[in-house]
Amino acid sequence: MIADRRTLRAMATQQQRRTATRVAVIDAALSAFAKQGQVDVALAEIADDAGVAKTTVLYHFGSRAGLLRAVAVELVSRFEQTLGAEGSADFATWARAALDGLATRSGAILYAINDDLARQAGLAESDPTPYLMDRLVGFGVAEPELLAAAILQFGRQLATGHSAAADVDRFVAALARQATPVGS
Repeated sequence: MIADRRTLRAMATQQQRRTATRVAVIDAALSAFAKQGQVDVALAEIADDAGVAKTTVLYHFGSRAGLLRAVAVELVSRFEQTLGAEGSADFATWARAALDGLATRSGAILYAINDDLARQAGLAESDPTPYLMDRLVGFGVAEPELLAAAILQFGRQLATGHSAAADVDRFVAALARQATPVGS
């Protein structure tokens, strides 16, 4: 069990208990998705792993799509922290770090969640495009939309095993050639 019910009850405030429950459910969902390699894990299984009732999951997230969005937001947050920690002012180094992040198991889960939400016509709050766009604009890239799309597509290929990590260097070199700063 990820969360111990006694630990949750012992917390001082209701807000702390709510936050701890949400974190426990998100962690349980991430663990289940990673273990099973898919996002269509039963809510009851996630709830059981988190040490809560299925109704508690629905209370906190509203629906399966709500839980998927919350998990995706958490993954994007981790993704942003990783890229932010890189602190790279060099486009090629940053692009490599971005692709490395997208190629992880978390990247594969993020794509699977986005696909599932798209099928459900849910809002894909987890889409990392705005973050990538901000970073690319910060680098002064002439066509950030195209580069963000290319990074996401190649990241999807890496995350799903349709491209090899060995291809990353060639891809980053091609991106760097295309990333001509505005005004150059």
